[in-house]
Amino acid sequence: MRISPLPPLANLVAFEAAMRHGSFTRAAAELHLTQSAISRQVAQLESFLGRKLFIREPRALRLTVSGQRYAEVVQRLLVGCAEATEDVMKVRSQTALTVACSTGVAVLWLTPRLASFRAAHPEIQLRLIVNDSLASLSAAEFDIGLYYLREGPPVGLAARRCMARKSFPCVRRPISTGAHWPRRRWSTRPC
Repeated sequence: MRISPLPPLANLVAFEAAMRHGSFTRAAAELHLTQSAISRQVAQLESFLGRKLFIREPRALRLTVSGQRYAEVVQRLLVGCAEATEDVMKVRSQTALTVACSTGVAVLWLTPRLASFRAAHPEIQLRLIVNDSLASLSAAEFDIGLYYLREGPPVGLAARRCMARKSFPCVRRPISTGAHWPRRRWSTRPC
C-alpha cells in the first residue's frame, strides 16, 4: 500500500509550528532552525498543495481558509503520531527510570544522591540524560526531569516544585589588595 499524495514530514512540522505561533521566527526558534528554513519549508508545502496556506503580513501570519482547514487536520494527525510514538517508546522495562536534568542539577544535586538511591533501589535501572535545554527534549525521552525553571514548563510538560530555592552569596577576599571584610556583615544563612 502506497500512501500518496503525502508531503515531506518536515514541511508539515514547520507549517504546524508556524500556524501555532503565527510567526516563522518563533516557529524557527522552537524547531531550532532558521527563519528562512521555516519559510522555505512552508513555501514547499504550499507549492506541493498548489495553494497558499498563510496570508503574510509585515509582523504576523494569518491562515487562509484552506490553511485553517488543513491546519486542523495536520495538527490532529501530528499529535496522534507523537502520542503513538511516545507509547511505543515508553514500552520498556518497568524497572527502568530515565531522568533528564541540567548539568548543574546533575553535578551539584543529583550525583551526590545516586549512591544512596541505588542502594535503596537496586532493582531499578537508572539512565541519565544531561541536557541544559529542556525544550529540546521530547517528553517520550524521559520519565522525570529535574530542572530549574524560571517560567512555566514547555508545552506538553507538567511541572511541580520539588525543592525550595535557596541562594547563598559566595565571596572570596581579594588577596592582592590585602582587603579584610568584617565577618559580622556576612551571613551564611540563605537569602
